[in-house]
Amino acid sequence: MDEASEAGLLLAQRGYAFDVAYTSNLRRAWGSCDLVLEHTQLPHTEVIQSWKLNERHYGNLQGLRKDDPKLLRKYGSAHVFEWRRSYDTRPPRIESGHPFWQPPPAPTTESLEDCQARIEAYYEEEIAPRLQQGARVLIAAHANSIRALVKAINRLTPESIRDVRIPNGIPLVYEMDSALRPTSPTDDWGFSGEYITSFS
Repeated sequence: MDEASEAGLLLAQRGYAFDVAYTSNLRRAWGSCDLVLEHTQLPHTEVIQSWKLNERHYGNLQGLRKDDPKLLRKYGSAHVFEWRRSYDTRPPRIESGHPFWQPPPAPTTESLEDCQARIEAYYEEEIAPRLQQGARVLIAAHANSIRALVKAINRLTPESIRDVRIPNGIPLVYEMDSALRPTSPTDDWGFSGEYITSFS
């Protein structure tokens, strides 16, 4: 079974349904969102796609594997490693002729810090107000996007979020109080939230 379909079944079996679903405009995220909603959608569920939930933009490295021989020959393994792992270093900007180039306001390159700032701003401006109105919210996004959201929701520091492991394809549920603070117990890193990994 597809991970997203299983996630949808797990959520539905626990009684979750959503008033609004947020996802990126990248196929793998909105495809997963659709599969989850097959099991948890309400008649009025609103689906919002935004590039602001896209995965980190790797500039001219977009679409390349980290071990791509052409990439390593052009830039060197040390530079590629730094661009991928550093918190505040940006890869070279994407060129306008690149197949993954998008017009402004989409970014042309991002550090991990830039990516987190973009997603945290979207959370505060768009998602948090809906939560405060009582909406039940689904977010289907990407590794760095979800990490940034977890950082924002748990109010973690950049140092703390590095130690938080976020598995792929497993539903992560937050219950929040009126101040949008998670009500679940926190672990040693300040993380709270419930992973749903099996049918009850």
